[in-house]
Amino acid sequence: MAEKIPTTVTYLEIVDGSFERKKADVAGTYFVEKITKPSYEFYIYLYDRAGSTYNWTARKLMPKQELLNSIHDPKVEIFTLIYDGKIAGYVELDFRESHQAEVAYFGIFPEFQGLRLGP
Repeated sequence: MAEKIPTTVTYLEIVDGSFERKKADVAGTYFVEKITKPSYEFYIYLYDRAGSTYNWTARKLMPKQELLNSIHDPKVEIFTLIYDGKIAGYVELDFRESHQAEVAYFGIFPEFQGLRLGP
């Protein structure tokens, strides 16, 4: 039997839209780029780079075709954060629930953490 590892899942829900969006206070150039139908290998790269420190494993345990079906769904959007020409993180938004967007995954790569790129 496989060893069980304690897991913490954190949820944030904003239902009234009353949050203040602030521009990141960082030096350097950054932008967000939408990734359309990423390959399995590229998606796992993003997932591993963002989540390996936190022992993210769920997506790597999914059958390959099941994962591809999920991330290629037209109501799922994946964006990378580019900072000074390098991928610094990613976010996966799931719009499959009506009138809602779920942040399915969000992560800043370890070497970019602490630079205030998340906001």
